[in-house]
Amino acid sequence: MLSVEGLTKDFDGFVAVKHVPSEVAEGEIARLIGPNGSGKSTTFNLIAGALQPAPARCAFAARRSGGLPAYRVAHAGIGRTHQSPKPFRKLSVLDNVALAAFYGANQRITRRRGLRRASETRRWSACAP
Repeated sequence: MLSVEGLTKDFDGFVAVKHVPSEVAEGEIARLIGPNGSGKSTTFNLIAGALQPAPARCAFAARRSGGLPAYRVAHAGIGRTHQSPKPFRKLSVLDNVALAAFYGANQRITRRRGLRRASETRRWSACAP
């Protein structure tokens, strides 16, 4: 489902991520662990398109995703959240997730379809009851 080869990011001589390989199969849960400053967030930012990697091969669902802008990567199905998410307090959890469905869609969708997509997402969440 997700394939990464040679993922590398250099910040003015400081190598934050170097030749990271990864294969994640459909339905598989993968984890990236390490101490502060080890490149975890940089790796996610590279995969999600928030940062541009040095030449590397990234593919999601058999389509090239490396080097694409973040909105195109999101439309392909890869999203990134931050460690301190700030949900809309007046919305339910389901409505907050539905907003992500609107953002990630590569087409206009109705509120009803956004809510349905958010409900379907619960199946894949490790935190869902």
